[in-house]
Amino acid sequence: MKQTSAIKHFSRRKLPRHERGAATILTVLLIGVGLVSASLGAMHMVRSTQERQLAAHAQVNSQSGVWSTVEVVRVYLQSLNQTQLTTLATDQVWTITGNDGLSQQAIVTDIAPPVAPATAYKVTAKLTATDTAARSSSSLEVVYEVTPASPPGNVTLNGVLDFYNDLNLGGGITLNVPNGASFNVDGDFTADSVGITGVGLNRVAVTGNVRIGSNVDAMQLWGRNVTITGGATAKNIYAFGTPTAEGGIGSATSSNRGDTCCGNITTSGGVTGIESMNANGVIDSGGNGVAAQRVNARGNVVLRGGGATHGAIIAGGTVEAVAGTSVASLMSVGNVTLGGNDVASVITRGSVACTANWKVFTSIKAAGSVTGCHPNSGIEILNPPPAVSVMERLPPVTLVQPRVDAWALRAAANYAVEIDGTKTKVTVQNIQGMTNGTYYLGTFEGKPREYLCNTVDANNQCTLPATRQDAHPFCNSYSASENNGCFTITRTPGEEKWSIAGKSLPPGVMWFKGDLTLNSGIYYNTFIVTGDISTGGQLVTYAMNYAGYDPICNNQFDTSVRSNDFAGMRPSNYCQNGAYVGNALGNIGLLAGGYAPASTANQTTPTPYSGGLIELGAGNAIYGTVLSGDLLKTGGSTRIYGYISAAGLQQSEDINNLGGSTLLDLMNLPAGYNPNEIPNMNDPASGSAGTATVLWTRYL
Repeated sequence: MKQTSAIKHFSRRKLPRHERGAATILTVLLIGVGLVSASLGAMHMVRSTQERQLAAHAQVNSQSGVWSTVEVVRVYLQSLNQTQLTTLATDQVWTITGNDGLSQQAIVTDIAPPVAPATAYKVTAKLTATDTAARSSSSLEVVYEVTPASPPGNVTLNGVLDFYNDLNLGGGITLNVPNGASFNVDGDFTADSVGITGVGLNRVAVTGNVRIGSNVDAMQLWGRNVTITGGATAKNIYAFGTPTAEGGIGSATSSNRGDTCCGNITTSGGVTGIESMNANGVIDSGGNGVAAQRVNARGNVVLRGGGATHGAIIAGGTVEAVAGTSVASLMSVGNVTLGGNDVASVITRGSVACTANWKVFTSIKAAGSVTGCHPNSGIEILNPPPAVSVMERLPPVTLVQPRVDAWALRAAANYAVEIDGTKTKVTVQNIQGMTNGTYYLGTFEGKPREYLCNTVDANNQCTLPATRQDAHPFCNSYSASENNGCFTITRTPGEEKWSIAGKSLPPGVMWFKGDLTLNSGIYYNTFIVTGDISTGGQLVTYAMNYAGYDPICNNQFDTSVRSNDFAGMRPSNYCQNGAYVGNALGNIGLLAGGYAPASTANQTTPTPYSGGLIELGAGNAIYGTVLSGDLLKTGGSTRIYGYISAAGLQQSEDINNLGGSTLLDLMNLPAGYNPNEIPNMNDPASGSAGTATVLWTRYL
């Protein structure tokens, strides 16, 4: 049976012409929409990428800025010394000028002191950099490990009294010094009618000639040539002379005993209590009662006058003893001449001559002849000659001249006072309640009492602040009604002079450019002056370290001073966390003189020294070390509770002159006051640089 196929054949129906056109348009539209969508998507992608790139660029800029701030703060921290670091304000915004539209800020939020044995501080800071145009910012919290810069090492003064020029002592010096002390003169020392007494003076060291006419109570007295007259004495006397001169060693005559170059000792009058005389040259000892347990000379020895009893004598030259002198033992390189003396024994490499039928001796041993000495028993002629051990040459006195330079200490002052045209400028640092910076001395309502003002007018009247209640007083005058000021000022350029007559000034380190006269008053200040200092009668001044916490930090002054005038004006670098923190500068009571900075950058010649004269009036009490860059002169009763140094840096023809009486008392000094320590004014670069490293960081 034949099957029929089930497959159906379909034929494509042809659309009408108008339908075919519509389909084409629809197809084009669909393609267009797709292209627009694709374009919009591409544009969105491009824009999104650009925004991301812009945001990334902005973030990179602010991040770069905050990391550069990390370095800026690190460099600043490592430049600080301990005082500057510990007094650094916290929670205070530091603004750093940035580049590329950046605003950079730093805030120190915490300063943690080291725990022994560590020496580094931990300083925490919040740092921010803002890119204003891009509206982006980055913030970091950073902990730095900071080891403060150390200042140049302190200088220790050579002696309780140091004079680097000739000294004429016209008054008496009484020393109350525990554990011994030294008195130094780089030059000649003359004290004809007065002396040095007291407790604890070990050594008087003089590079030049010494002439003393009164008591010198010292274990050692050193000089080029030493002359002692009257009732003066010193236990051990040394004359070193000119280092290249021999002083007649080996001479067989006494013709060189008047030599002035070679280390000679001359005594006359009732000089007693001498344990030893030692000379590179000649010893000429005369006067009733003059005696020494040991006499050593590399040159000749001459013993004059009656009633003198000496112990052992050793001479590198001749020995001449006149009548009435007793000697236990005598040794010499040169000849010996005896005239009516009692001598136990003689040993000489020369001859012996007895000029007065001398009979009292135990033995004579000589290489040469022995004449006029009776009886003959005990006399022995030696060949070879006997050995005589002459003392070794004495070294000269050498002193290290300190550098006294007020200019080197200006940056450490709490108040730096100087002339600024017709105004008086005061640079203030580290005073509680005051912003560091420049102020001016001004008055209010025509009354002369001085205040620290931000601005003053042409008549030096304070214009800001406008009322005295808001200003800081700089003068505690005699009149509580402000009818007296403290300052008289000479404004001649190059000859600035300041005269202070009042009760007191605010406590702190006071620095003055020019000369300063302190007429009276009671001051709790360290005074540093580039010129000269002179004082009137009845002045009392306390160095910072001597005064200590109560006056400096708590305004507990003498009852005659109105302490409330300076309430709150405490030097913050000395007053920290309820305690007084001193330094070597605070040991100084008065300092004068310095090397003014060079006026031109290309100056090649050294700046000459200027100022440095300190003249103390009668009735002064200085509770601090007195440092004169040149000379010291006193004219009345003066009490000094510290060291005295007059450095002689002007190299003038004038001399130091102490008249009247001077008491130098170093007994029972307050804790923290070390009068022999002063700041290093010679080598500012000798300190160690500080270090600061980043310990850790985190983004905020």
